[in-house]
Amino acid sequence: MMFWSVYIFAALAFSHLLAKFTVKYYPLFTLIFVFLATPAQIDAENMNYSPSTFTFFYNVILEKDFSFRVLRPLTLSLPFSLVIITSIFFIKKRFF
Repeated sequence: MMFWSVYIFAALAFSHLLAKFTVKYYPLFTLIFVFLATPAQIDAENMNYSPSTFTFFYNVILEKDFSFRVLRPLTLSLPFSLVIITSIFFIKKRFF
């Protein structure tokens, strides 16, 4: 659990560093953070989790395993975060 807390803090800091130079800070910050922090199951048998993007690149580069199984959580979390971002944007624009 300690490794995940360090990783989440590093992902927050990295997302902040990349997003602070843009005009639209919050959407870009959210998308980068979701992209970096979405967990995926390493093996089908184990309940060990790791960041999905790094697991995918590790599998492709070092293990020569070209499976998109570890990217499946991103197919759920990225559209969900986009829906949340756009709904917050429309609510802010309409009511504030």
